Amino acid sequence: MNAADFYNLIAGNTPIAALIGGTPAVPGGAAAIPGRIYWNVEPQDELRSCLVLAIPDELIGQSLAGPDGYESADVTITCFAPTYAEARNLALVATVELDGQEVSGATLSVESREDVPSVPADGQATPLVYGVVVNVTIEV
Repeated sequence: MNAADFYNLIAGNTPIAALIGGTPAVPGGAAAIPGRIYWNVEPQDELRSCLVLAIPDELIGQSLAGPDGYESADVTITCFAPTYAEARNLALVATVELDGQEVSGATLSVESREDVPSVPADGQATPLVYGVVVNVTIEV
């Protein structure tokens, strides 16, 4: 499973796509419209619900005899939304939809969810967006 496969898995997921303004692929019909899914950083001034994907590391398994043939990668999915409840709900849906998935010989495992510290903009009483990070491990 490569980065494009993971992106397509997220973009083609009906419950996730519904929460970020996308439209999943229709079998034998229309292609997926991925909605607001970005790599590494969200666009400046994006205030709508969106996902930001990042791959902090990829590991090749090692033994004393050399590579053991297994690989893993960590992927973070940061779920941003205008309210904390929406961000938590998006993270929960991503967790339910991805944990235990088997795709292209890889198994996805959700390791943790954690809040992103939110700070209000200057002169604001509340933050403009809230975030929750979902940490996923992909084992091949």
